[in-house]
Amino acid sequence: MNSPITTYEVSHSWGDPREPEYKNDLPVSYAHYHEGDIALHFKVVGTRLPDSREVRWVLEAPVNTRKVLGKRWADRAIIFDRVVVYLEGLGDGDLDRKPGGKRFANLTVDTSMVPSRLSTVLKEVSNQLSLFLPSRQIFPLVGLGLAIAYAKQHFHFAWPWLPEKSVSFTLLFLGLVSMLMLAREAERNYRIFKNGLWGLSKMVPNFNLRTETFRVTVKTFGYRYVITFALSVLLIRMGLN
Repeated sequence: MNSPITTYEVSHSWGDPREPEYKNDLPVSYAHYHEGDIALHFKVVGTRLPDSREVRWVLEAPVNTRKVLGKRWADRAIIFDRVVVYLEGLGDGDLDRKPGGKRFANLTVDTSMVPSRLSTVLKEVSNQLSLFLPSRQIFPLVGLGLAIAYAKQHFHFAWPWLPEKSVSFTLLFLGLVSMLMLAREAERNYRIFKNGLWGLSKMVPNFNLRTETFRVTVKTFGYRYVITFALSVLLIRMGLN
C-alpha cells in the first residue's frame, strides 16, 4: 500500500519593509513552514565572521516549536532540513536585501530558545496548579499563616519576634486579609470577563450578560476560589482557637 504524500509549504520573507529587523548589524529575514495544522515561523540571522566578508547564517527555531509539533516532535529534524534545503535553494532574485546578494549556504539550526522537555512539563504543571492554588498575591499570606500554625503546633520555643499571645491574632489577621483579597480578586476577574463578553451580548439575542459572566468566572477560577476560601477560613478558625 502506498504511503500518503506529505504536503507542506515553505516560504521566505523579509518582513515589513517599513520596520525591518536587524541583529548583529545584519538584516533578519523569516522562514515559514506550514503542514496541516503545523505552522512554524523561523528567523534567519547572520553573524559576520571576524576578519572576513563571509557571513554565518543561522536558522533560529521559534520558542513554541515543541508545543506546535506536539506528537510530531520526533520529526523536527526532518522539518528543519526541509526549511534549510528551501533557503539554500533560493535564487539570487529572492535575496535582494541579503548582504552580498549571494545565496544562503551552510545554514545551521539553532534550537537554544526551545524549552527542554522538563521545563515544558514543569510549566504545564505550574499552569494547572495555578487554577487550584491561591493567586500569587494571596499565596504568601496563606503560606505564612500555615507555616506559623505548623511551627506553633510542632515546635515549642520562645518566639522573639512574635510573642506567644500574638500568634492567634496573627493567624486571624492573615485569614481575614486573605479573604478580603480573595473577594477583591473575584470582583476584578468578574469585571474583566464582563467587559470581554459585553460585545457578544450585543450580537446574541437573549444573552444574559450577568449570568454568563458569573458562569465563565466560576468555570475559570472556581476551584481556586473555593480552595483559597477554605484556607482563609482555616486560618481564621485556628486564630480564634
